[in-house]
Amino acid sequence: MISSGETFGQRLQLADNGCNAWCHQQGLGTALMCPCRT
Repeated sequence: MISSGETFGQRLQLADNGCNAWCHQQGLGTALMCPCRT
């Protein structure tokens, strides 16, 4: 699912559109890893 030129940082940036679903999916339901709050 991840592109060859895609980095973890970019994934976190993209997660801003659906941080809740993404973070909870990855088990990163914390403000440290999530770009936005729940």
